[in-house]
Amino acid sequence: MKKFWKSVFLPVLLAAALTACSAQADSLSFQPASSVPAADPEPSPHSASLPESSTPAPEAEASGEIQRTLSCGAAVNAVVSCPGSVDFSSLSSYSGALHSFDPEAVKNVLLGEGEIPCQKDEAAAGSLIPGAVYHFFTGEDGQSLMVQGETVTYDKDGLYSSVAPWFHLDKADGLYNGDLFPADKDLPFASRQQGYEELRQVLGKLGVEVSSQYDCYAVEESALQKAEQRLEETSPAEMPEEGGAAGRDALEAEAGEPVLAEVPADEDAGAVPSEAEGAPVKELPAERNAEPESRECYFYRLYTDIQGVPVTAHENGSVDKGTYLPGATIEALYAADGLHSLHISCVFDVGENQTPAQALDLEGALNKLDELYQQGVLEDAVEVREIALEYVPVADASRVEVELAPAWRFGVLRTRAYPEKSNPQETVLVPDYEQVMIHALTGEEILLDQGSIL
Repeated sequence: MKKFWKSVFLPVLLAAALTACSAQADSLSFQPASSVPAADPEPSPHSASLPESSTPAPEAEASGEIQRTLSCGAAVNAVVSCPGSVDFSSLSSYSGALHSFDPEAVKNVLLGEGEIPCQKDEAAAGSLIPGAVYHFFTGEDGQSLMVQGETVTYDKDGLYSSVAPWFHLDKADGLYNGDLFPADKDLPFASRQQGYEELRQVLGKLGVEVSSQYDCYAVEESALQKAEQRLEETSPAEMPEEGGAAGRDALEAEAGEPVLAEVPADEDAGAVPSEAEGAPVKELPAERNAEPESRECYFYRLYTDIQGVPVTAHENGSVDKGTYLPGATIEALYAADGLHSLHISCVFDVGENQTPAQALDLEGALNKLDELYQQGVLEDAVEVREIALEYVPVADASRVEVELAPAWRFGVLRTRAYPEKSNPQETVLVPDYEQVMIHALTGEEILLDQGSIL
């Protein structure tokens, strides 16, 4: 399914608000990698990106690889991620509520408690939280912050807008370059763990507790230059002759990357539900007058969890039925002088747990997936590439109060055959990456139906 974060839809309202706020105000600039997820290898714009690697939590994980062929004919050649502490004989769903950020509290944490020279509020038709308002803050030193219901986007000085266009973790769009940015390297100014600890403290002050598991990519100038060179070789006609933010934005648009700012992202090109459909709206990327002195930094993707099981960063639900939810997104850039960019969207406060019950283990989940594919004729080549146990928010029409359900998520590469346009006798193979979620307590598929936005 297509991630609406990465659309070329331009929320003019946000740009106008920031411009009116200050002639020097910088619009906010987070796009997900993606997926950053995000995060996070999708062989097609249908999935959120799959992280190339991650920093494991201290506790043991039942992670590894599995290879087999299901009776339906689907191949399983997958990386498996499941906390080793999970007791499948007694697993619970939880009630959950979309976390709503207090703009003044967020401002105090990220910009300080002093007077802010510029502040502007605008109606926010796209928020998942009814009645939410866009709150824009611009500090004297150029820092910018937007708080809107369930979303926080902070930008210190435009580092993200200088890095993000060249940073592609999405294996789906043909521009993947995650191999240039090591996930196991410490940069000279701080270790990955030191950066994580500082980010964890900041997020805690914002009311967001994150897991000890995270993804972290080392971003170095040499790697960014190699990434720029690759993109020049991929599409030389589209590359701007001069650098700078405007040129990067043009490249993003041509490459199918968002001309929106989001963090996250989760990183896939796709269609955007209209504001009338209640889809979250992202802010425009920053356009800076000068490059930052150094682009060396870490790119972090962090997660919330429930009893050690991460909350999914992947979307689910139905646009037409009003139950669509994007994945939980927490992404940040951290450099030598600390936090430079932060984006948080759609994290949940965990409530009461339901009665524990027997849940599907990996073998049971694979059997359910096999049964699902056996319900029809499997004409496409199907390969399961990724398997993870996660908590998935399952919404009713409100999308604020949810069930946080344990589920097995399968990242599936489906290769579809289509007639060749110029010669219908020939076929063209098109890879498509999709997510299949199986409720671990009921065994039913948690459907993702984007309806009218396809």
